[in-house]
Amino acid sequence: MKTLTSTVTANNAKKYTAEGFSRLANAIVIKAASDYRIALRCDIKHRKCPKGVDRIELEHFFTSSWYESLTDVDGRALMRMLQEEACNSHKKRIRRV
Repeated sequence: MKTLTSTVTANNAKKYTAEGFSRLANAIVIKAASDYRIALRCDIKHRKCPKGVDRIELEHFFTSSWYESLTDVDGRALMRMLQEEACNSHKKRIRRV
């Protein structure tokens, strides 16, 4: 029976490591964007955000060098897009009432 370690070569290990870092970086950015959506909704509705969700900290993250090391997506542009999305979503809800 083959074991996982016997089938992984040095080249495959590098590939798996790079792929793993890429997936982790994407997951961090996706989670931050999701949390930022929540923070924006809380601000619009004048509600307290869930524990661990802080709009100011997220804005610092999106403009940080760490964020830039994780992705090529412009952090300021992403924040503007999410802000517009939150405003448009809120306006649609108001019109329906």
